[in-house]
Amino acid sequence: MEKYREEADYVIMYKKGDKNTKLHELRHAKYAMDLEYKKSVNELWKSLSDKCRKTITEMLLKMGYDNRPEILIDEFQAYYY
Repeated sequence: MEKYREEADYVIMYKKGDKNTKLHELRHAKYAMDLEYKKSVNELWKSLSDKCRKTITEMLLKMGYDNRPEILIDEFQAYYY
């Protein structure tokens, strides 16, 4: 495992056969590594109404995510797409 920590840019984990979680986690990797994708997600987030962003934020907070914009936007895009 130590070897992978030194060589990996990003690591995802999911239960074998859990396709939905795999896709969700792959979206996090894309958001972290693809700057153009991240830019388009951030533009989408900014284009949403204040009410819509507030509703999404409240939902994510109820799910237990940290109240930090970088986390909330990343989770938003992973569920949205």
